[in-house]
Amino acid sequence: MRPSNASPVIRKRHQGDDNKKAPLLPLCVPSDPSFAGRRFAVCHEDGSLFLPEPRPAVRLSVSSTSHPPYERHPYPTFYLSGSTSNATFDLVNESPERSSGRLYPKLEGDAEAFTISVSGRDNHFIEDIKPNQVANITVRWNGGQTREGEGTGQDDREQGPRTNVAFLRISRDVWVLLIGRIQPPPMRPTGFSEIGLPRGESLPAFLDNLVAVGNTEAREPLAALRASIERIVVVGTSSPATEYSPVPRRPSKVMVPDAVLAALVPRDSPPVFLAPDTLLHPVMTVHRVAVDYDGDGQEALLLDATGSHTHEWGGRVTRYIFEVDGSVQEETECPEDEKNCVRELFPSLSIGEHTSRLTIGDQEGRLLSGEDHVVQVTTIDEVPGCALSLYPADTGKDTVSEWLHSNAGALISDPLHQKEEALRPQWVTASITAAGDGRDPDAPQPYESCRIVPDRADSYLDSQFKEHMIIRAMGTIEILDDGSLDSMKLDVKGGDDVAVWINGKETQLANDTRTIHLSRPDKKDYDKRVSFEVRWLVGEAGSSPDGVRLEVKGKNRWYMTHGQLDWPPFINKVTPDVMSPNGGQEMIIHGVGFLNPKSLKTAKLLLSGRMVKRDEVPDGGRAEAGVLEWSGTQITYRTHQIDETGLSHLQVETSSGISNAYPVKVSAAGQMDDIKYKSPKTLLRGLFSFVDRHAAQQEESRILDRLFDEERSGGEQNTRAEWQKKRDAVVGGFGLRGAWGPDAKTFYVGTADGNLMSVRFTANDEIDPQSLKFHDTIKKQYPDHSLIGIAFDPLRDPSDPHLYVSHAPIYYWWRKGITCFEGENGYAAFMAKISRLTGPDFSVLETVVEGLPNGNSDHNVNGIYFDNDGSLYACSGSATNAGWPNCMLGGLPESPLTGALLKIDVRNPKLTNKIEYVYYKTRELVEKPNQVEGDRYDLADSAVGIFIWASGLRNIYDATYTTKGETYIIMNGPNNFLGMCVNGEPQSNGCTAADFDTWDEIENLSEQRIVRNPLYLPKPYKVPRSDKLKNCQPVIRPHFKTPDRIFRSFEGAHHGHPNPARARNTNDTKQWYHHVLTPDMEYTPGWEIPSPTTGISEYRGTCFGGKLRDDMLVSRWRKGIYFLDLPDDENANESIEILTSDTGEQNLNIVYGPGCSIVIVSFVKDEVTIITPEEESLDKFEAEELAAGTAVIYDILPWRAPTQFDIPFTVGGRRFKKEKKPAAVRIGGVEAEISSFDDTRIEGIIRAGHTRDKPAKKLVDVEVIFSDHTRALLKEAFMFLNAPPQSDHDL
Repeated sequence: MRPSNASPVIRKRHQGDDNKKAPLLPLCVPSDPSFAGRRFAVCHEDGSLFLPEPRPAVRLSVSSTSHPPYERHPYPTFYLSGSTSNATFDLVNESPERSSGRLYPKLEGDAEAFTISVSGRDNHFIEDIKPNQVANITVRWNGGQTREGEGTGQDDREQGPRTNVAFLRISRDVWVLLIGRIQPPPMRPTGFSEIGLPRGESLPAFLDNLVAVGNTEAREPLAALRASIERIVVVGTSSPATEYSPVPRRPSKVMVPDAVLAALVPRDSPPVFLAPDTLLHPVMTVHRVAVDYDGDGQEALLLDATGSHTHEWGGRVTRYIFEVDGSVQEETECPEDEKNCVRELFPSLSIGEHTSRLTIGDQEGRLLSGEDHVVQVTTIDEVPGCALSLYPADTGKDTVSEWLHSNAGALISDPLHQKEEALRPQWVTASITAAGDGRDPDAPQPYESCRIVPDRADSYLDSQFKEHMIIRAMGTIEILDDGSLDSMKLDVKGGDDVAVWINGKETQLANDTRTIHLSRPDKKDYDKRVSFEVRWLVGEAGSSPDGVRLEVKGKNRWYMTHGQLDWPPFINKVTPDVMSPNGGQEMIIHGVGFLNPKSLKTAKLLLSGRMVKRDEVPDGGRAEAGVLEWSGTQITYRTHQIDETGLSHLQVETSSGISNAYPVKVSAAGQMDDIKYKSPKTLLRGLFSFVDRHAAQQEESRILDRLFDEERSGGEQNTRAEWQKKRDAVVGGFGLRGAWGPDAKTFYVGTADGNLMSVRFTANDEIDPQSLKFHDTIKKQYPDHSLIGIAFDPLRDPSDPHLYVSHAPIYYWWRKGITCFEGENGYAAFMAKISRLTGPDFSVLETVVEGLPNGNSDHNVNGIYFDNDGSLYACSGSATNAGWPNCMLGGLPESPLTGALLKIDVRNPKLTNKIEYVYYKTRELVEKPNQVEGDRYDLADSAVGIFIWASGLRNIYDATYTTKGETYIIMNGPNNFLGMCVNGEPQSNGCTAADFDTWDEIENLSEQRIVRNPLYLPKPYKVPRSDKLKNCQPVIRPHFKTPDRIFRSFEGAHHGHPNPARARNTNDTKQWYHHVLTPDMEYTPGWEIPSPTTGISEYRGTCFGGKLRDDMLVSRWRKGIYFLDLPDDENANESIEILTSDTGEQNLNIVYGPGCSIVIVSFVKDEVTIITPEEESLDKFEAEELAAGTAVIYDILPWRAPTQFDIPFTVGGRRFKKEKKPAAVRIGGVEAEISSFDDTRIEGIIRAGHTRDKPAKKLVDVEVIFSDHTRALLKEAFMFLNAPPQSDHDL
């Protein structure tokens, strides 16, 4: 069944999954000196990034000034006034050996108020500064320039004196700061200590931060300065100066993601420059509302700080301080490992409003506090927001609309009535859990919100609620202080139709505005409080991206609340909904009304005649039945033994009533919770240095000596020569990607060092150590490249395989000390390639496509795969975080082929082997393509056989082609502080989308503050004078973070990540936008999954009763293996679940293998491991076969092959016993030869002469006949393909 794009439910399968912190980058190795200078980043054991030591940068300094700087901290600062409007200084290259290369000084801030000249010329760049030489720079303040609406000088008393500030950025760490002011400088400038600068904070929070400086001498001047601040200018390493002001005419949001400098500009005194004191980033997750369901006057709340980190390379968080209402609740230090600190706290808070704060520290003793989180702890009868219920109808929108104005009871869970008929709700909740506020940084406060927002898959609350429903909301609006209802009104948003009741009386909405005035005719005791009920008719959940909501407007303060004290229990969902009669399962019951102060002793579960009281808690032992958790909205229950009666039902009873009966099934057959895998078994283990055997002889000898000594001490008598034979069994190679060879026995691994490793399997979980080989063809030709993707051509003769590889240097420029592109570092070639390896030991190398983009990070051309026609597909990662470049991700822009799934017609004899680019605006050929200006480019018209198959993808790390002919993709989602988001085409006057050019030279920034890329480059072509003043940048929005996603993609699909270059080149409007900020855009959504995901593989086996067959396995790096559970006969909706968390915390890539095995390619520990199903778990799903002793077949490898050649195969299963051994194997009716077998595996060959009449591209059955004439059948498991003629070596 083809899946819909529904939102998944994430259910935890096994203990041990840490879903709290994801490392910044997936490809890094343990911190160790031996890894220095390698081709990847280095990380600590917890996954935090530690980049290799870059080469020393050219050291620049400022000296020989025309007059002394006004201030030297944090950078040289020149005060220019009416009497001294010029300053000249020398920029010195202090490096004795290296030239500076071309430098591009750039003014930020009040750039129009200053002029720069280099060596007497108005150049835009400094060509070069030789070792120990200087460049002379003069800056001039232009004086009387003003802003619109401001005065012209000191005589304008209302506006006051005009002050200009500017930041002259010469390189990332060399700045000159400029002040232009009519008044001469004070005799003695005030020095200030460093202060934490804002990263997305609100302006009031930043102003509050000014008085939090650690230096007590600075505290008082800053506090005094705060009251007179007219504006604040903030600039980042890759973000230009952005201005903020308390004055309403300017925005008050701080949106510079990488702030490094700030200027505080008072009205009547000189400005003050500040620099950051730390790169710490405290992150604390807190729920905004906690309800005291048991009535004891307090409630425990989770403060989760596990997402905190530092942006300082090599730094680490060593201290955590939790504060509530100004008092320290917990403080721990962890100098060795932050996991030793308390990072999750559960304080019990009393009824009322509380403020929580997190402060973290690093190994240098620096501290930084995060923003304050306001938490409301409420009573059960004053819950913020509104009550909500959903009434879906199976018969369509027209039928459900008849219920919109029907009668209803007083409770939110009551049915709607029409005569004798009743429409009952299927979900009851409250807006504090349904509003989706966690996604929306601008969401209203809990007491101001009554709304329900659709999820990414366009459904409400659960994937079953997509269309044809009534949403009902109930609550009370109370006017605070001395206000009155007279001036207040209720706005009703969303829905196809609406009905409203005020104080129990249905009220008509104004047709044009959908508003109702809340004033009452009887003003006695009710002029401050009014009750409401609103019903929305919803045809499709996704038709209104903001969902349905109420907005109260007026000049008074107000609260919206509802009570839950008298709510009877209502069950929304039970997981799992199939119970084993043996008991011992953990069942989670979701709903409302499960607890109130009157039901503490009477609340109970009712299940198939058994009553389980709330206080029936297990005394101990994992298998003991009882209640594990009981709150107002969730019950976790470990089941008792129960009779197998087929169908049953579950209810909750309290003093307020008894709940709806939720159906559950009782079955002894294996269920999803019975699926278990063994712990990983290591097949290969080694060190990076083993890959280069000549350089590793000494290290290898030491390891062999140690292994020999350990084994000998254990009592075994082995000679050193015997141990030498076993040497290869301990050799790995920093694996990135795995693939099965066409012989159905050999497994291949592409490694980070550029080698290709192969090893032959002799059983489903055993290898032949002597078969281990390293193929260094790529490494010899491209010593800096990593083998990132590998795939065998499925139409080739298995005896003469063609292996395609995607390869590129990872962190290439970063490893050379170029973390961002400036000056001499302004060139980045398109270095990624796809090559073909053939011949003996894959020694023949041919370039298929070169000139593909590769990032200055781990975003590259990643996984590759083939479809059934022999076309190759390549995952081309994005260059940016969310469409706009940032130095934290390497500083490169998107280009025509980034952020997409590429289709490459490798069978086309005219395929373009070397990609050529042209300038979009002139169509001139780019002689030396440079990724730094990659978004100026378009593909040359001469390009043949290379297509964008699917777009809108961020870092698309892997994809798989399934037996059903579908493509599934995993995509790493955006992260905070890795770059701003593009969300709109150019909108300035005179601009069209076609005018976009990242490197536009903006001569006048007097009003609009924009976000530019990290580097200014002059245009390589002539620009008309009329275009020089255009600001044709796309709309830029703040950074944000989202989970990873799984997509079922198709040709032409767009998945929501912006690419300005491709949007302009193809005139595709949707590629200017990001789906998170524009949810109503046309895009193909996917399923959210916790990050980072690093591998995807189809589960092709029928083990576990076939419950996982055709589902998608997903590797979450070092955290476990998930699966996307697609719809089948038992499950109508999709969900994402955890298969196992026990992967040794090393899984990078995963590949499905025979017998339902999963091969795990490790990177950090340099291992190849395997997990296989637990025998007892398999037995639960094979009770009948086990009792009869009959065999079962799970899978066949490969699952497709060409009919023209002999096809080796491996069949996986169980109970292939010698006493009734396999006598024949038939694949699509074709009898194959059996070469060997064991209890779980049959190897053989399908001869070519028997398969030519078989239909191609159709799945056929696999059958095994045993010597006792019993049979085992595997339906629709293998596909014959028709291969083209093999005479042309390029095919």
